[in-house]
Amino acid sequence: MNVVGAPAVPVGSPGVGGTVPRRSEFLPFAPPSIGEEEIAEVVNTLRSSWITTGPKTRAFESDFAAYLQAPGALAVSSCTAALHTALVTSRVGPGDEVITTPMTFAASVNVIEHVGARPVLVDVEPDTLNLDPRAVEAAITPRTRAILAVHYAGHPADLDALCAIADARGCLLIEDAAHALPARYRGRPIGGGPRGNPVAFSFYATKNLTTAEGGMLTAAPEFLAQARIVGLHGMSRDAWTRYDKGGSWFYEVLLPGFKYNMTDIQAALGLWQLRKLARFQQRRAEIVAQYHSAFAEEPALELPVTRAEVDHAWHLYVLRLRLEALTIDRNRFIQELAARNIGTSVHFIPIHLLAGLALLAVAPLLALLAIGIRLAAPGPVFYRAQRIGQHRRPFTMYKLRTMRIGGSASASVITANGDPRVFPLGRLMRQAKFDELPQLFNILRGEMSIVGPRPEDPRMVERFYAPFHYNSLAVPPGLTSPGSIYAYTHGEAQLDPRDAERSYGERLLPIKMALDLVYVRHVSVGYDIALIGRTIWMLATALFGRRTFPLPRELPEAQRIMQLAGDTRMTA
Repeated sequence: MNVVGAPAVPVGSPGVGGTVPRRSEFLPFAPPSIGEEEIAEVVNTLRSSWITTGPKTRAFESDFAAYLQAPGALAVSSCTAALHTALVTSRVGPGDEVITTPMTFAASVNVIEHVGARPVLVDVEPDTLNLDPRAVEAAITPRTRAILAVHYAGHPADLDALCAIADARGCLLIEDAAHALPARYRGRPIGGGPRGNPVAFSFYATKNLTTAEGGMLTAAPEFLAQARIVGLHGMSRDAWTRYDKGGSWFYEVLLPGFKYNMTDIQAALGLWQLRKLARFQQRRAEIVAQYHSAFAEEPALELPVTRAEVDHAWHLYVLRLRLEALTIDRNRFIQELAARNIGTSVHFIPIHLLAGLALLAVAPLLALLAIGIRLAAPGPVFYRAQRIGQHRRPFTMYKLRTMRIGGSASASVITANGDPRVFPLGRLMRQAKFDELPQLFNILRGEMSIVGPRPEDPRMVERFYAPFHYNSLAVPPGLTSPGSIYAYTHGEAQLDPRDAERSYGERLLPIKMALDLVYVRHVSVGYDIALIGRTIWMLATALFGRRTFPLPRELPEAQRIMQLAGDTRMTA
């Protein structure tokens, strides 16, 4: 099935046999409805003495809360900011899991990553495309801290079931209502009512109410009081309370916060848009009725549903295409509508199908092959080590050990071609990067990035490591944890667990750099793809019986950096 959000009322469908008359002007997918009242309000604000967060923003917050019968509202710069603020204020962080839907915009998952938690994607209901409460229930673990429910297309999720699950399991329910203004669930506005859980709204240019960019967070007053601090640098007072008549210049910074406040210019738009919202919604309902009538007899189109207990916001009118009844595919369907001056869009590419994950489709096979090599080879050892990964989240890293730990060797000979500590088969594995393949399990789980080359020149270490430019698949690499690393020179250089980051940077990192033992995660996704390709090529070469394993280029011999006395023992 394919999903297309439709903004206009064609008669018949391309590829079905009906005719779609060509409009004289192009109808954009979701143009904003801005009137002279909004323009005048914005101009008046620009001519006033206050254009950032001030009286218009406060009035917008008050009117919005009253409209939804909400206990309170906080105006912010976007729905993403509202969701992030809600998670931070709720103290969701590393080690926590947040259950959400794959049928959403990337922001819903990005904010979970930003706080260091793990997004857990579960299936959706086939009719509404909202979170399936049964799937949510099955996905809950002791680490589940929150459920982030998206009201897809403006149809409210099953809040009775989700609230019951959240209450029974001790989870926080956060609602992403970017599509859901002014939807209702059992007669109560989304974002309103006595429960007071965080609900985030979007005022992006395509939304039912727009401030160009902007958002709103509704919640209980005590929650919003903390969220207001989080969303404005952690400051105890905003500019309006400091600089209006009778205000005080003094403020405290109570915590490291963000710059998420809405301006009075945006709020001026929002005030009038809110006053027109009922009219906007009535017009949407009329268009929906036209859509239903026009599409009811089309065998290729599956129309959206509205459950009896909800009032749909109709942010999107979502058609699913029955391709077996069409003579064209979805993309051609969209192109045909565009040729008739009708704009459409697809909502959404499911989160788990986005390109960053698709690049790793081959990774499980490679990891299994690496384990097979370990089972067939007497030398390498499959081992596990504790690491600190993204957002300082601990994880277990898997690797094939190719080196005799504790074996005598000179630090001047540390390449895969010449290090006497490396097993013969281990040398092949290091050259082909087979020893890194088990770490692809960690990569698939978002704990670290694809492993790049170990630099043989300290200048490479300085260039790639020092700037901390780790962009491979947008997943930062893991750092070795204090509890698992020991570096031996003439004595033991051990990390201070009380300040792991500083200790690593000041004590251990220079030693590893001197020994050329810092593993670098390369900045290029293209390089990562090439690395996987080279690994496949080397593995194919080995499987087809060749006795030599040339590399694309020989690894350079390292310069003599440090002469070690006695045994050289290191866990790298």
